[in-house]
Amino acid sequence: MLAVNLALGQAPPAPPNSPAKTIHINLGLSDVNIGELVGKFNLKLPVHLDGRVTLHIEATIPFTDPKDLKAYRATGTVEMPWARMDDCWLQQVKTRVTLENGVLRLDDLTAHAPNRPPTTPPTQLLPGGTINGSLSANIAETGELA
Repeated sequence: MLAVNLALGQAPPAPPNSPAKTIHINLGLSDVNIGELVGKFNLKLPVHLDGRVTLHIEATIPFTDPKDLKAYRATGTVEMPWARMDDCWLQQVKTRVTLENGVLRLDDLTAHAPNRPPTTPPTQLLPGGTINGSLSANIAETGELA
């Protein structure tokens, strides 16, 4: 299920007949196949990514210079019952997401890492260990959002 709510950004009022400088969106995805989503948008990622994702994101997207990744803002949550990045499988993935000034942060990141990689997407919790941490990536430095 895909839900999108669009609203003009919270910038000061623009002069009459002046275009908006940002757009504010609320994006919700529920139990979406991330591999299919990547394929539909023809995204070129450095790893093979698959899994089911549920996310809720509030974002501000700039109109004046859409290539300026430092101008994008986003906050929200991501949950995945399972995820696969190349040969790395994870279960019960949860995190808070923040994008600000070109830096993507994953805070309160938790996941379960199975002892052995499954051969098919798991339907139950497999024996393994727990991952807790955070991640920060300066995407503005690379100039790539993908």
